[in-house]
Amino acid sequence: MKNFSEKYKKMSYLLVAVLLATWIFSFAWFHGSRNPASIPNENFFEFFKPEKLNRNVLHKEIVSSLQIAKNQKEFQIQIRNFLVKENNANEALCSYFNEYTLTFEAEGIASSGERPTLTITAPCLVSDTTKLPFPIHIPVEDIFKLKPTDTDVSFQVSKNALFSFKNIYDTWPEYWVLSRIQFDNNLSVGKKVVIERKEIFELSQKPITMEWNSL
Repeated sequence: MKNFSEKYKKMSYLLVAVLLATWIFSFAWFHGSRNPASIPNENFFEFFKPEKLNRNVLHKEIVSSLQIAKNQKEFQIQIRNFLVKENNANEALCSYFNEYTLTFEAEGIASSGERPTLTITAPCLVSDTTKLPFPIHIPVEDIFKLKPTDTDVSFQVSKNALFSFKNIYDTWPEYWVLSRIQFDNNLSVGKKVVIERKEIFELSQKPITMEWNSL
């Protein structure tokens, strides 16, 4: 009788342990299966959503994707074509947008109280060879050959890009700071991203510049 009682107790304890383990597993699985759905996929970036975090991430990715490098007697601007997502559809940056505009301001000089500006507008087109958007070439030597004045001009090395100079006085500025980044789709209303100078500095932790006198 005693042996039966002991055996019954052991079976009861075992049953309770099994039920407890089942409940814990079910609780963990239920909550664990819900959490990942609330975490954004960091491989993509949501456009035009009310969540401020996603827009900040997108802006940071755009700023970090932009590189300015010296190349002999010119500067070259390159952007990276990363993936983005809107309404569950994944698209490359240069598929979602079809053009972008970069605005630079000259430092240290002004014309009638206005800083000289250089605005470059280029199509967001991807090269079949490099799989990257075509870079913008800024032929500084050719620009210095032009008369310093307000003008809209294009160059053979960047035939798809338009260079617009404003508030130019009697000499070409030589030190430029990136003050505005804009991506647009002129075929679709509402597809637009604008990043101003203060945010560019905050995201890059330094001004993004070109020093033409260093070539």
